[in-house]
Amino acid sequence: MISLPEDLEDRLDDEIKELEEGKKMPYVTSWERRAEKRGLARGEKRGRKEGRVDVVFLLLEQKIGELEARLRKLVEKLTQRQLDRLAVALLEFTEASDLERWLKLNQARRRAVKVKK
Repeated sequence: MISLPEDLEDRLDDEIKELEEGKKMPYVTSWERRAEKRGLARGEKRGRKEGRVDVVFLLLEQKIGELEARLRKLVEKLTQRQLDRLAVALLEFTEASDLERWLKLNQARRRAVKVKK
């Protein structure tokens, strides 16, 4: 029986491990990579919106107090752009009716834009 020098035997063991691990790794097709990329992008976008909603709720509660559930639902339905506008507008709010007025005005604008398209 032939024996290898210790350093070569160690190197051979390492290479065999790498090959074995490589065979266990599943093959990911290009369409799977694209789907994963799209999924990550959607998740990041959703996360950014949820972050905006959280900040707007925090600011609103500091300015006008606890929000009614129906107002919370309306705010959650806003687009990211609308949430940004609300974040600026709420600096002038003093009561819940200011938020309601802003929501009504911006819902009317959104409907008008949809009709134009």
